[in-house]
Amino acid sequence: METKPKNLAVQGVQCALTLAVAMLGIVALLGLIGWLIEHHRQVSQELNNAWYWTLRGFSFGGYFWGAVASGALGLATSAWVCCVFPEAEKEPDRQGVRNVLVCVGLGGLAAWLLAYFSLQETFVSMSDLTGYGVVAVLAMSAPIAAFGVACFWCFIEAVSAATFSD
Repeated sequence: METKPKNLAVQGVQCALTLAVAMLGIVALLGLIGWLIEHHRQVSQELNNAWYWTLRGFSFGGYFWGAVASGALGLATSAWVCCVFPEAEKEPDRQGVRNVLVCVGLGGLAAWLLAYFSLQETFVSMSDLTGYGVVAVLAMSAPIAAFGVACFWCFIEAVSAATFSD
């Protein structure tokens, strides 16, 4: 099937518009970088504040057991998605459901990771914790970290299988 060649004037205008948009994007990006360099102290302070309040939220107000509960809920959500995803994968007309499941599972892993970071901010040293607290820290750190990696691997496998098995 042959396509009709474009008029040189039309092609020139399209090229000029594309170039103008690209140049505008470059100028805007350079302006943003310059602004960030000039205001880096204020930006870093705002990022620190946002990080503080994010961790505080994932520990339910800075509570040790809140962070443990938040992390367990995030991992449970990811594990559930790992169980459900193979069934959703069998139905070819359910790509939207699979996309939502992937997002929910990755969100669960992100919630666990943020809860893990917030857990570290809720106590000073392991000697300050009770026996239950030490067990909770170990549960969030070692086996749950391995479980989180396994869930992430499961997601990578499921997504690659769904993406590359046309």
